[in-house]
This record gives sequence, structure tokens and C-alpha cells, in this order.
Amino acid sequence: MAGSAPGAGNARSARWAALTGLLLALAALTPVVADIDIDRELIRQYLTSEGVDLTTQASGVLPVANGGTAETTVPLPAKYVEGLNTNYTSATVATVSAGSARNWDDDGNLTLAADTTLTITTTGIAGLNSRSIAGTVALTNGANALTGTSTTFLTAWPVSTITGTFTNSTTTLTGTGTKFLSELEVGDLIGDADEFEIVVTVDTDTSATIGTAPGNGAFSGAASLIHAPTIHVGGDLEKVESISSDTALVIVDVWGSQNDSSNTASICVEAAHHWYAVWLATGASGTSVFADTNRDPATLVHPSGFDVNERMIGFLRNDGALDLAFYYSYGEGRVKRYEHEDSLTNSDLIPGANPGYLVLSGVATAWTEVLVGRMAPPFSTSLLLNSVIYKGSNSTQWNAYMRPRDRGATEAHRDRFFTLATLDDGTRSNAQSIANAIGCDQQRAIDYAISGATTAAKIDILYLGYTWEAP
Repeated sequence: MAGSAPGAGNARSARWAALTGLLLALAALTPVVADIDIDRELIRQYLTSEGVDLTTQASGVLPVANGGTAETTVPLPAKYVEGLNTNYTSATVATVSAGSARNWDDDGNLTLAADTTLTITTTGIAGLNSRSIAGTVALTNGANALTGTSTTFLTAWPVSTITGTFTNSTTTLTGTGTKFLSELEVGDLIGDADEFEIVVTVDTDTSATIGTAPGNGAFSGAASLIHAPTIHVGGDLEKVESISSDTALVIVDVWGSQNDSSNTASICVEAAHHWYAVWLATGASGTSVFADTNRDPATLVHPSGFDVNERMIGFLRNDGALDLAFYYSYGEGRVKRYEHEDSLTNSDLIPGANPGYLVLSGVATAWTEVLVGRMAPPFSTSLLLNSVIYKGSNSTQWNAYMRPRDRGATEAHRDRFFTLATLDDGTRSNAQSIANAIGCDQQRAIDYAISGATTAAKIDILYLGYTWEAP
């Protein structure tokens, strides 16, 4: 009989031992699996007893107790916007297209189910959010001071707090840690809650000028701000210049009508050359849109029945005749492109004698500021421009440059900035036109410059529109 190979018996014993160990391990797992099944059933019974809809929760929406939002639909991403374009319809009507957005506080969804018209000459929802001021106002012919009875002028308009602290020396404001260039605008009122004065220049992030030195003592500490307030009283709309108490207010223009001792007043009514934020809002009365001069959700006063959730979705602007400027918007997300009609005149956009021009025959060789706040609203990200560079008959090469204003006034022309054109009469035409988009800061300002020391090179900059990003 043939003999077994050396070690064969030991190998069989090792295999049997390994197989036996595996079977024992599998047998040990059986009660563990059973325990898991029992625990799963206990969890299901507990959640059901607590009123948790397991079908809804399976879609990813968790109750607050479990770290979720308790919303009945799956939350849209933070800052989400889809659709909701605001377009010109007539001189007094704009149309907001259907769409959805995440609300400002990121705790609810908003949906506008159908295109909705917004009429700037009506008040309330789907119109301009006008509000009455408590008490009555007395007017005097030939004066610009208004006297209130039982009024609360200091708190009648939405008041917000800006970054940093400030002090003043007469009419000069000095900030510490402030961001005046992005948070202040000419026409705003700034103060310390006891008094507000109009801003007449914004020079740097830490320096600005007011129209009148405060009469109730120097400003100090945190700055309070009212955005470009107007008051409708005695049949006229007036810009506010100063508020020194709850019953004392000064308007910019002298009152030219008859004396009147008992007028009701309202705020947020239509004013020439004014920007109005378009808000999408929901509440017990449904979901709709309205326009308001206020662009701060913390101080926004909602129309009745639409006070639960809100989101800013765009801006409207009217011209000198109180007609809406002719704009169309494009874009399906947060970023919208607004383009205006070619036939808009200079009074609709830019004061002066040159229709549509930001700069006409510009020859500055140092960076020169161009303010465009009348043409682009807050939260604009860039300006849509058409630029023409031209020169006389010589063979010198010229360059023209533009940049966002907040890049700093001391940087060299060729340092990272966009070159509009380089022309040489020997090889090119005397003029060249370029359509371009230039980023702008929150002051909505740009700089331009020409590389040359003579007036032979010039630049024209025409305004076409802007891009805007929903905050």
C-alpha cells in the first residue's frame, strides 16, 4: 500500500480546524442579528409614537429635535433663486416671473406659482409698500422745517446699524473699522439714534461728510443709518435732510405751498430717480411680491398677511418723470443681467447734457472715479459698458484702462487691469469700440485712465446695463 505524503495528516487536521472555527463564528452571529432586528422595531415604534412621519423623513427632512428643520418639503439650498426675473411692462408696472427661492433666514422655501404684476403707483402687496406716519405734520410756506404733533420721526423709517464706530468734528465723520464706501450712500441719513443728518459725500471707508453738524451733541459710538428717506406730506414728496427729534424734521427743498397745520404723512412712496428693492414674501395671505425702499430684512415692515418669510429678488428704478426705467433682466439663478432700452435719455440715467454717457471725451491720465449709483442698484457686481477710444492723427500708441474703484487708487495702470484698446494710426482706425463688463464695488463706482500726457487720446464710456446678484 502506498504511503501517505509527509505532513498530509497535519494539513487535513488544520483545514478541519479552520472550518469548524468558521461555523462556530457564524452561529455566534445569529442572536446579534436578531437583537438588531428587535432594536430597529423598537426605534420604529418610538418614532411613530412621537408623531414622526417616517415616509417624509426618509426624503431627508428631519425634525428639529433630530437636528433638522421640521419643514414639510425638502429645503432648497441656501441663497437659492430660480426664475423670479423682474421686467418692465409699462411706465408704472413691472412683471415678476414665476420661480422659487430660499428665504433670507435660510429656514423656509418661497414659491411664486405664476407671473405676477407689480404696480408702482399702488400701495401694499403687489405694489409699493407705503406706510403712514403716526400723528400730524405742520407745514410753513417758504420754510423747510416740518413740525410734528404726536409723531415719532426718529423711528418712523427703518433704522439699521453699520460696521464699526464713528465720531464727528462739525460736518466731518471719522470712522473706526467702518466700511463707508460699501455701506453709506449720498442721500442717506446717519446718526446715533438721537439725531440723523444727511450724507453729502463718501470719501473713504473711514471718512464721510454730512450736511449739517448735529445740534444735539457730537456723534459717537455705533452709527445708525436710514437709507435715503422721503416723506409724502401736503400732496408733495420731499427728501429728508435732517431729523433732530421725534417732532422735528427738515426737508431738502423749501416748502412752496400754502401754510397747513394738520397733515397726515406717509413714507416709502414713489420718488424720482429712486431704487426700490423687490421682495418676494409669504404669510397667511399667500405668496406675492412688493417693492420697498428698505433693503434690510431685519427692519423691513411687511404688508399685512405677508409677514412670515421674505427674500430680496431684484430692484426697480424710476426716472425723472416717475416712470419706471425700461429694463429687462435675464438669468435663471442668483445672478441677473439687466439691460436698458437704447432710447433712454440722459435725464433717465445720467444728469448732464450727454445722453447715456458715463464719460465723454475723457482725457484723465490718472485714475479718475466715475460714480454710477443712479444706474446700478445695491448688490450690483458689474457694469455693462460700451467703450470707445480714439485719438488724433499721429503714430503714438495709446492705452485706456478701467477697473473697480475699490482696488485702490495707487496701483499702476498695467497691474492686473483690463486694457480697453491699444491703437496706432499707422495700422488701425482712429477709433475702436469695445463692449465689456467691469466689476464695481458697493458704492457702484469705477475708475478710468488714459496712458498719455496729451489730449490726443480720448475715451467715451457709454452705459448699457448691469449684473446683479441676489444677496
